[in-house]
Amino acid sequence: MPRAPLPPPPPRRPGERGQATVELVALLPVVAILGLGAWQVALAVHTMWEATVAARAAARAHALGSDPEPVVARLLPGGFDDHARVTTADDGAVSVEVVLPAITGGALTTYTATARFEPQ
Repeated sequence: MPRAPLPPPPPRRPGERGQATVELVALLPVVAILGLGAWQVALAVHTMWEATVAARAAARAHALGSDPEPVVARLLPGGFDDHARVTTADDGAVSVEVVLPAITGGALTTYTATARFEPQ
């Protein structure tokens, strides 16, 4: 049995031409800002993770009687180790302070990770 032809689409109103384009152009800055915000959060979390790993390794080295600063310099990615500050407390805790970078350049704030191991 043959199918009946589809009815023609309704006529467009004159004011609706280009509406999708206008909406897309209006939303592009919002999408860009959300993407940059997500990238900034990912960068901050990665930096905090790296600082925590470096602090644990430095505390382990300090507990074994080694200098923790070369360990931090080796573990932190390039650029972070230049601005990292390593401090050792009397109780054996090692703190690593790093700068949380901004995606636009510069720094947002600093983050300090602290770890401690019993002396071996």
